[in-house]
Amino acid sequence: MAGKEIPGQAVAYPGQESDFWYSLRRSVPALDAAIGHLVRLSGGFQAETEPAAQDYLAEITSQISVDGTRQGLSAFADSYLEQLLTCGTAVGELSAAVQDGRIVPLLSNVPLRAVALRRTMSGAEICAVGKDGAMLPLKHPEHVFLSVLSPIPGSLCGTSLLAGLDGPAGAFVQILDTVKRNWERLGSVRYHVSTHADTAGGAPAAARAGQLAERWRECMRTEGAPPQDFITTGNVEIKVIGAECRLPDCAVPIRTLLEQMVAKTGLPPFLLGLQWGTADRLGTAQLDLLTTGIESYRRILTPVLVRICRCLLQLAGFCSDVSILWEDVSLKDTVETAKAALLRAQTQALLQ
Repeated sequence: MAGKEIPGQAVAYPGQESDFWYSLRRSVPALDAAIGHLVRLSGGFQAETEPAAQDYLAEITSQISVDGTRQGLSAFADSYLEQLLTCGTAVGELSAAVQDGRIVPLLSNVPLRAVALRRTMSGAEICAVGKDGAMLPLKHPEHVFLSVLSPIPGSLCGTSLLAGLDGPAGAFVQILDTVKRNWERLGSVRYHVSTHADTAGGAPAAARAGQLAERWRECMRTEGAPPQDFITTGNVEIKVIGAECRLPDCAVPIRTLLEQMVAKTGLPPFLLGLQWGTADRLGTAQLDLLTTGIESYRRILTPVLVRICRCLLQLAGFCSDVSILWEDVSLKDTVETAKAALLRAQTQALLQ
């Protein structure tokens, strides 16, 4: 689902659906874990330039402030990629502040609600969104970075990695809510008490039913009261409401929905804590697919990181080319850790 565009105008507001995608991640922990794993697996890079500027570049990329709460270009890359995977569009900004008479560069991830995209002859122009919704030009558009993930032809916004999962995720949340309600009902039992006593010559049926209900409530009070006996005359039948209904088996539909989410994210099930077999392992084909997916995300990040490094070098008076060297994608430690956890779980299952 791409960001909405105004009919007849080449304008898009990528922030219109960002809240929805983040709420989807909060509702389904497996999706949140999947994006977190993809971000961590995609990280690990080093910026290189000419020898004269290499020391400065290494120092500034490790110390630059990100959103005022973190440090390092790698921290910015992680949050930038997380926004890209979640919303399909990511926007970052490089600014500068004067501190103790020197220029201090700052990096920040821009909330998508604060920007709008407008098509121009040279591509897409990033504009700020004012309080009244009007689009305002940026003072330094060259210091603002935009990336989109798998955009639909003709669209300015990208496509979220979670696109198409709103239906399965909604069904998943509904099933979990139903299970919660059923167990709440089991924890708070409701009773049906009926009597077939002959009331001829005695108290009216309504009055007898009221006395019976009041006595039953007294017996069922457990807070600070000793157990009480329920004594009555006549034929009294006590049933638990809903006891005849069996709880529906939710394992099959939940697994079906989770399979759709796993297929969409491209991660093997056991990396998300889903043990569907006794021999879950990462095969060569799965590893190749996951590696190519991570490399595609890196290809999107590389131009942004190069632009940031060049701007940082220009602030220090260097005019050097920059290259980004990524670490090899290796899941060996992750796979071995997952296999060890699986073996421990199988051992505990055998001992029980």
